[in-house]
Amino acid sequence: MITFARSDMGRKLLGAEQAAKMAALGKDLKAKGEKYCFCPACQAGSKIYENKGVLYFLLDKYCIRYNSGNSMQYFLLRNIFKFKNF
Repeated sequence: MITFARSDMGRKLLGAEQAAKMAALGKDLKAKGEKYCFCPACQAGSKIYENKGVLYFLLDKYCIRYNSGNSMQYFLLRNIFKFKNF
């Protein structure tokens, strides 16, 4: 978010004042050691990532049994969590 807010496109879409506020907030949170962006999408994604063990359990237990035709979808969901910063 910091990079986007500082970019020309960020200033164009958000307005110069709002972009500066968002960049400052992001920089402040990063200095405090926050791992993820402060936007709602990243906050929700971080909760999913933190609870990936529950998702693994549910995928292993139910996905293949009931959706055997979607094994590629299962593979993608199972492997997306191999990346630490998604």
